[in-house]
Amino acid sequence: MHSSRIPSPASRDSRRADLARALLLAVLGLTLSACRGGGAVLHGGSTATAGDARQLFEALAARYTTPQRLADYDAARDRIAHNAFVPSNAWKDSAIWTARPSAGIRQVHAFGWLAPGGYRVRAVPGAPTVRALGDSRHSIGLMRVGGSDDVYRWDTTVEYLVGPIAPDRVAGVFPALLASIERRTEREIRADYRGAFPRTTAAMGRYASLDTVRATPLGDGSSAVRIAISLHAGRLARTHPALAAYLAKYGERSRARFIVRDRLGTASPATWMVMEAVDYRITIDARVRDGVLAPSHGPRRAFPDTLELATDLIAAVGPFTVGLEGMRTELVRTHTPREQTWTITARREPSWKLPLLTERLIRSPLRRPFEGAGSTYAFGFRSDGEGTVFHRHGRVTVQESAILRFVNRLGSRAFGDISPQVEAEEARFLRELFTAMRDDVLALGPSSGG
Repeated sequence: MHSSRIPSPASRDSRRADLARALLLAVLGLTLSACRGGGAVLHGGSTATAGDARQLFEALAARYTTPQRLADYDAARDRIAHNAFVPSNAWKDSAIWTARPSAGIRQVHAFGWLAPGGYRVRAVPGAPTVRALGDSRHSIGLMRVGGSDDVYRWDTTVEYLVGPIAPDRVAGVFPALLASIERRTEREIRADYRGAFPRTTAAMGRYASLDTVRATPLGDGSSAVRIAISLHAGRLARTHPALAAYLAKYGERSRARFIVRDRLGTASPATWMVMEAVDYRITIDARVRDGVLAPSHGPRRAFPDTLELATDLIAAVGPFTVGLEGMRTELVRTHTPREQTWTITARREPSWKLPLLTERLIRSPLRRPFEGAGSTYAFGFRSDGEGTVFHRHGRVTVQESAILRFVNRLGSRAFGDISPQVEAEEARFLRELFTAMRDDVLALGPSSGG
């Protein structure tokens, strides 16, 4: 849970990134079930139905139905992940790439679909169109920058068809959750989610507990909202021992903090949301007024389209503690009925936390990803010809060096610890969770919620 979504090389398409991404969805799934407001957004109103929500969760469950990457793509993906910070090795490996559009570009494409035996992903010459619920396409590109032998750019794109649900309905779930907590007691909220989402509560309860979900009235008529979730690897070990061991190993001595606030240069900048993960406990803090997310101070106003995301991220990898502090990135929101996308752009180098043994290594290559246009990561939902697609795209430039080779070894060690058993248990846990969410939403009926 302590993995960041800040732009990074193709290692974010590594096994470790898949696990972190999926578990984040799982924890947000628990917050979704915290009140009927979340369910109402998913299946109420004119643009979303219970059938839409069912297909959304079926698509997510499909992705974790006995997943298997076929040999060609599995091998390519592993080789890329093991060389994310040493891209020249991947560049020279002809077995990885399925396409070479030009002399300076290498690409590998893959297609995923739900087959009778489970979810399958295979390498293909080009990324085909997603047509059926749960179909996905993946593209990883590597480009030599300026003909250099040590500077490369990674581009990674994934698209996943999740059904007909409108993008603005999916994106509205979390704000609706925060707003629905306003002016209600914690006892009322807990009774609501336990009654409305019993299957989700039971499935998520194997790993997480919702410790706090409350709104504290403030003097100006607004409310300070807090959600606190505890993660219990020991509890998960009863049914998913390998996954629990991995989470315990990489959760120890790790912490993360994300602050969403007004953009740089704004007069009297305000904070819109704070999320922290420390010692297996996640907290989310925000302010709500009259059913709408509000800034930390001042009158209610529209949520900005451009903000700043401040990030601190520290993780334990073996005997080392590594990470970054003071990362400042631009967060831009694209919001229309047909698209809801967040784009993070990093142009300022953070303060690095690295082992003392790296002090003598030249650190200037660490600045390279933030130069020029910087690094970007975009994610969200977009209406496509066949329905709504969850999409994500990352771009980062890497300059090879001794210090990045050291970081690469640490990364290889971390995702190398994800055994086939860990992956299988992760998939089983998430399939059960998303199936429970589907069944709970359907049980609410077409007019329930609110």
